[in-house]
Amino acid sequence: LPAHFVVRHQPSDGPSQLIDVYERAVELTHDEADAMVRANVGRPMQASDLESMTRRGMVLRVLRNLRGLAEQQRDGDAHARYLDAIVRLDPDNPEERVRRAIVMFSLERRDEALADVNWLLEKKPDGINLNQVEDLRQAILRGDR
Repeated sequence: LPAHFVVRHQPSDGPSQLIDVYERAVELTHDEADAMVRANVGRPMQASDLESMTRRGMVLRVLRNLRGLAEQQRDGDAHARYLDAIVRLDPDNPEERVRRAIVMFSLERRDEALADVNWLLEKKPDGINLNQVEDLRQAILRGDR
């Protein structure tokens, strides 16, 4: 579910069950899961919220949660480590490349920041403001902080 991880148990006979693994494996009704989604993200639960995740998807979700915690705690080194792992698992994700470029630049790891900026400028992914990426590139090359 958005902002909360649950598992679905599909018994060989009978309906599937949603289980909240963070709350002592308590079973959730569909209505309780919907209320959780509404409380966490302000919208009703959608069918896509209940789709199964791949192992890779689960690892990425955990890494993104850890990245968010590192960002909140202003732990730049941990933030960079999680971003490295995320980009290794999801190398074509432009939003993560932008995040990593900014974090690496803030840590004065200019070569790594420049590699992501150059990747973005070469790939020109949709939804990314390439003018801002070029501005970041120029700041990196000038040695700005």
